[in-house]
Amino acid sequence: MAQAIIHNVEWMSTMIEELLEGSRLESGRVTLRREARDLGRFLEEVLERDVPPDARERFRLHRVDPLPPVPMDAARLERVVTNLLTNALKYSPKETPVDVRLAAAHDQAVVSVTNQGAGLSPRDAARLFDKYYRTEDGRSADGKGLGLGLYISRLIVEAHGGHIWVESEPDRGVTFFFSVPLEAPAAPTAPAPLRQRAG
Repeated sequence: MAQAIIHNVEWMSTMIEELLEGSRLESGRVTLRREARDLGRFLEEVLERDVPPDARERFRLHRVDPLPPVPMDAARLERVVTNLLTNALKYSPKETPVDVRLAAAHDQAVVSVTNQGAGLSPRDAARLFDKYYRTEDGRSADGKGLGLGLYISRLIVEAHGGHIWVESEPDRGVTFFFSVPLEAPAAPTAPAPLRQRAG
């Protein structure tokens, strides 16, 4: 009984926090605490910290080095990555791997998370990042969710100047992508003009 009460209180706290965070991001009242970070190392840390030990062996990290740093709000971007990793575990068979890839495209770092689950219908794929939207599988797997996780992830990525999307076909797995800008290289310093000597 006591454990059930604690669980319900924790669930309510999580839901309230999600609603508040969504409201802050929607209104533009959020100031990102950006710090230039190595995104590959950041992904390694998130996998180690946020994935249950008995599930870590399912994840395979593929990274391209070296990449310029990414100016990021690490706490908020961790929320995005953790959401995608959790969904990958939840909606794919336990014996299948989940591939996490980091690459670069032009001036963007691109992270992808691929699972071998049942895939998405075109309708679900088109609406997945909408506020409160939940697929039928999502409602079956977690009846208490509000459908805010991917919506908040979209707002966070867009606040970083990036983009988030999904590619999937029924029975062919799902790949989530998000991109964030790389740190621009420092502009070369122009040499000081030579002064003519009087004479």
